[in-house]
Amino acid sequence: MQSIRHHRPRYSAVCCKSVQLLAAVWQPSATSAGWHAIIMHRLEHVCAVLRREWGFGCAHCLLPFQVDSFLKAQQRTTASGKLTALFKSKMLSRNSMSAAASPAGSVTAARSPASSAGGATPLTADDMLQWYNEPIPTSLLRLAPEHASRAVKMFAGILRYCGDAAGAEQQSQAQAIETAQKLLHQGLKRSELRDELYMQLVKQTRGNPTSASRAKAWGLFHLVAAAMPPSKDFTGLISEYVHSILQDMDDSEEAKEAVAATWAALKRCTKCGPRRTLPSVEEIQAHMSGAKLTTIVFFLDETFEEVAYDITTSVAEAVEQLAGLIRLQNFQTFTLYEAVRPVNPKLNPEPLPDEHLLLDEHRYMADIVAELRHPRVVREGCQSRLLFKKRMFRETDEAITEPQFINLSYVQAQHDYLAGNYPVVREDAAQMAALQTHAEFGYGLEQDPEGFMAAIERFITRQVVMTRPREEWRADVAARYKALAQHSKEEARTQFMRILRTLPYGNATFFAVRRIEDPIGLLPPRLILGINKRGVHFFRPVPKEYLHSAELRDIMQFGSSSQAVFFKMRVAGVLHIFQFETRQGEDICMALQTHINDIMMKRYSKVKAASEAKQSSDAAGAAAGSGAVGGTAAYNAKMDEHLKEQQQLLEQAQAALAAAQQAESQARVENESLLSELRDLKEMMAAEAASREALQDQLDASSKQLGEM
Repeated sequence: MQSIRHHRPRYSAVCCKSVQLLAAVWQPSATSAGWHAIIMHRLEHVCAVLRREWGFGCAHCLLPFQVDSFLKAQQRTTASGKLTALFKSKMLSRNSMSAAASPAGSVTAARSPASSAGGATPLTADDMLQWYNEPIPTSLLRLAPEHASRAVKMFAGILRYCGDAAGAEQQSQAQAIETAQKLLHQGLKRSELRDELYMQLVKQTRGNPTSASRAKAWGLFHLVAAAMPPSKDFTGLISEYVHSILQDMDDSEEAKEAVAATWAALKRCTKCGPRRTLPSVEEIQAHMSGAKLTTIVFFLDETFEEVAYDITTSVAEAVEQLAGLIRLQNFQTFTLYEAVRPVNPKLNPEPLPDEHLLLDEHRYMADIVAELRHPRVVREGCQSRLLFKKRMFRETDEAITEPQFINLSYVQAQHDYLAGNYPVVREDAAQMAALQTHAEFGYGLEQDPEGFMAAIERFITRQVVMTRPREEWRADVAARYKALAQHSKEEARTQFMRILRTLPYGNATFFAVRRIEDPIGLLPPRLILGINKRGVHFFRPVPKEYLHSAELRDIMQFGSSSQAVFFKMRVAGVLHIFQFETRQGEDICMALQTHINDIMMKRYSKVKAASEAKQSSDAAGAAAGSGAVGGTAAYNAKMDEHLKEQQQLLEQAQAALAAAQQAESQARVENESLLSELRDLKEMMAAEAASREALQDQLDASSKQLGEM
């Protein structure tokens, strides 16, 4: 056993080499294809275990590389190196690893296919992944023939980009951008070529003797890593390679910065995934020059800020940057939305509210900006822009006193109120109009009658303002406005928010949906859903009208797909399933689940606080001294007795409630039975009346015939 441990690297290399030879030699027939796949899968698993357990990695176990095919197609010699430096052993030092790889401690001479065939050391994946300044004959990885030809063209593009192509002129910036864009297009469009592109970049950054070429290769590596991650099979290999180069690199500052940026981009794109759109020429040019692009993000009050982004900036990073620009510290509940507004009256004859689509925090800003600028959006009759607002109002918001947070929350609540999402009675409408006027203009606007009336019409929804004459509104709002003379603008905003919170549907997040399934048949085809801490609320969009609410305790189940959302909820004691068409199903479910979690955490905090208070009171009682032991024991006995009595009363009340519910259920069943019998009797009476009429008709006919006779 000791000898096996001593020779772990050698046994690992032999086992993995055997797997490679078996994969290259064994060509399965039609009858043995299934067994071939199973056995090769098991052998690859054995190699993975050897690498993990023995801490040894070798180039021979890289089964995706087509070493033999590459050797047969190769017409020129390649410089050799050792890929084993990528897989640093945790158990062996770097010196011993280098000694095991090359006894002489030096780089071996270049080998040709002829020398390999003549008995010399065969070409390995280690040799393939060395810098080369001539075109490759085939792909580095096992690919389909059509992809292999594309891989050859990709490598030729890398040679031109780095200036390594023999006899080729130095590319201009426009040509380099075009070449890089073509490479990105291949990797983004065909996932099979993505790993091939990464391995070609590994090849051109290993053993590259020219510093200028090396810097360009790492710059291209950084661009590719910023646009798309490698597959799961190659993520570990690429990450370890880049990280090892970053730790041990002794090169120019330009190359070091490119390697560090590549490492950061790899970590980011592995988390966020590949780009959805091909990086534009403008993006690539800005990336190469280290510049930033900018886009405009709007707020609900029609103000805006300019946000800088690059090819790797995500939505979460843009939100953090924007929060820093407006000095917002508590920005965790804020995010970016795509605000879609119908602008073509032919396609949308009915006035529809803006649709706010939540953007995934892992999406790239460059992708979003490219989609907003796409002509398809204009052809569909919609105008889209970026919007910064709260994801939802939460109960914890009441404890935040930051002025910017309160101001943004007020602007969003005011926007939802003026959009008609909060139907209120006339008294509340007058008070809220006075508060908004004071928050906007301060005290003294009543001296300008026209301006004051314009503010009233602005801060009261059209549907409500039509319920009273203008003079009555003016008098009512003016009286309430004068009562706010001693209040500041911030206090007016706070009172406005407090009134909204008291509404059953206050501080809700609203979603425009279409009805798909409505078991009760009372909902319109288009409606608005409001989600808050109390439950789900249904509104008619045009005209704005509150329809129904379902409390959280009545919602038994909910879920979503990419185009719909459903609720299984109790209505009048009966479970029904409602389904609605929307692209925001995941956001609706997330809002519901967040409010449920907040309620559960609040209950848990109350229970925990009560438990801690009880423990502190018990500790205080125990520290009172031994003189109070007897009195405490007597008090505890009386308390236990009282609790038992209360428990008995509670059980009796529960039993009485259960009996009442059972009696009610039985009465309901009897009532339904009586109603059924009554319906049957009515049907029998109707049938009897019909038969009597028929008999009467026959009797009249018979009498008539007798009279004629």
